[in-house]
Amino acid sequence: MATFQQQKQQALRVFQSAIPVAQGVKQEAIVQRLKEAADHLAQGKLMVVVCGEFKQGKSSLINALLNEPGLFPVDVDVTTSLVSSITYGEAERITVALGEPGKEQTKQIQRAEIADYVTEQRNKGNQRRARMLIIEAPNQQLKDGLTLVDTPGVGGLNIRHTDVTYAFIPNADAILFVSDALRPLSNTDLKFIAERIAPHCQNLLFVVTRIDKNPDYPTVVADNRQKLAQVLGRSSDAITIVPVSNLAKLDYLESHDDEDLEISNYTALEGELWRLLREQRGRILLLGALGKLGQAIVEIKQPLQAEWEVCQQQDKQQADELERQFLETNQRLERLLNKNAQWLTQLSDGLTDIRVAVGEQYRSGFVRIRRQIDKYLDDASLLEQPDQIVNLLQADMYGRMSEVGKELGGQAAVLQAQLEASTGLNLNVFEPGPLLPEQPTPARIPQRTNKTGWWERAVDIARSARFGSMGGMFAAGSLGAVLGGAVGFLFGGIGAVPGAYIGGAIGSALGGVGGLATGARQGLSQLREKNKQQIARVIMPFFEDSQHDCDKALSEALRGLERSMRDDLRDQIQREKQTCERTLQSIQDARKLTQGQAAERAAELNVPLQRLSQIQKSVEALVRAAVEEGDGKAAGAEPAAEGMQEPGTEAEPKEAAPDADYGSFADE
Repeated sequence: MATFQQQKQQALRVFQSAIPVAQGVKQEAIVQRLKEAADHLAQGKLMVVVCGEFKQGKSSLINALLNEPGLFPVDVDVTTSLVSSITYGEAERITVALGEPGKEQTKQIQRAEIADYVTEQRNKGNQRRARMLIIEAPNQQLKDGLTLVDTPGVGGLNIRHTDVTYAFIPNADAILFVSDALRPLSNTDLKFIAERIAPHCQNLLFVVTRIDKNPDYPTVVADNRQKLAQVLGRSSDAITIVPVSNLAKLDYLESHDDEDLEISNYTALEGELWRLLREQRGRILLLGALGKLGQAIVEIKQPLQAEWEVCQQQDKQQADELERQFLETNQRLERLLNKNAQWLTQLSDGLTDIRVAVGEQYRSGFVRIRRQIDKYLDDASLLEQPDQIVNLLQADMYGRMSEVGKELGGQAAVLQAQLEASTGLNLNVFEPGPLLPEQPTPARIPQRTNKTGWWERAVDIARSARFGSMGGMFAAGSLGAVLGGAVGFLFGGIGAVPGAYIGGAIGSALGGVGGLATGARQGLSQLREKNKQQIARVIMPFFEDSQHDCDKALSEALRGLERSMRDDLRDQIQREKQTCERTLQSIQDARKLTQGQAAERAAELNVPLQRLSQIQKSVEALVRAAVEEGDGKAAGAEPAAEGMQEPGTEAEPKEAAPDADYGSFADE
């Protein structure tokens, strides 16, 4: 079974094979789209959020995972108080965001200064007003798109950074929850997992650190498994727990002794992490990119294929039929571009239905949050720390809006599928058409087929990626709003345009909620008497103003979604029409050739067509592998990964999928 890293590199090599072909036939617009799609795949982020209580070895684990012993401070008395992220960059660049929500400023710092901002010891009470640390580093562990986000300890729920933490959790591709082998998971841990993580991210990987400090760590792991199975409502076999020794891994980085690496069990941790990411976000990234590649191959190949067939046959009746088919297609596409086209009404009606359905879900969610306020105000322990009520409400609203964004994206993807069917378009073409035959055959008229099975599954996954928050744009939008754009480079515009509209609008709401939360905390700090009535007078306006911002954001998301879908569909229709017109011109040009000229032209066309056919085979092999591997796991074709793997043991290696066959032009 190929790893995600291998599949990604294979796909990028296929892109590099396709670009020269597009250049050779002078299709610069397609060349540009291929380059952008390849860049998006290369830069695609897989976001892993690291959570856990204070002093559980989170910072040490990240250092060990990245092979960077001195990256984050790990002294026994040091506690991390700041959300930190690290992603790949060609050169090291460390940025700290400072200031209030929505008003942050950024400052470049050196690695030696990290502790001055991220630790409670050197930044007591966050006197520097630090919001987030953002690191770009030329670290090979990150090169395939892994982005790690380290959060403050959940036991403390640091009130100055909660809004940033909760902006990440609903948008994480995976959560790495860290505890240590010195004691089982606490009630605080379990409550945080059940209430604040599991409702928004099901891709959980649990890590038990410091197994070198407790020879009886398997007992702790077993206890954790039992508790987690109960609070998550899963079978114990479905709980993945990996025990590790950070110390042994860091020793290995100095000694390069394989025994230290074996003891650390980090090979198992990395394998489990990439397995989870490959099965989830990795497939979406890969299939989205391959879909764009398949569509580009259609646009390049169709005119060449039609011209080659006319040159081969020189049969007037068949040529007449081929030309007639494309003339009819061109007329159909012309009608679709008309301002009164039926699909425009279908789009409007569909979005009205989505507005009603998502609006009902949104309103019922805020009704539940409003009821939670009464429960929070009846909790004596929370009344003693009313800032925590703000934190909890903020988390509730972040989670609600994240779920609304996902639901909106999901329903929009369904509507897109309906529009594709009614217009005859396929905006994520995975089946570019017939391969070039080895021997001449009667001319074939391009036809669309409704295939089932893995091609259809691939199209569904890629289509969903265009609208889902998993495309990266939602995370970029929400975090950009929370941090005033300071971390936009983390996601770098990865994702589809419709998803960007959803993410940008909802992200703006989250930023507004963050700013209102800061104001609410300030209001609470000025109360002379902190009783239920006085606290409610601050909390209720915060909730109402936040809901108003979220109402506005949802309306903006729907308006932006309608514009983006309309413009996107028109663009796709126009591109298909241009391809059809090029094909018609190719047919007409070929029909003017003499028999000798036609034979010579057919020989010329044979070179790019053979290359395109080989690329098609490569794309098909990669798509089939990605879809069937993922669907096989979902159906239980392969056993779930072991929840715990003893240090010093390795799972039996599985056979890697063979590299796709790229032909002699692969390295051109």
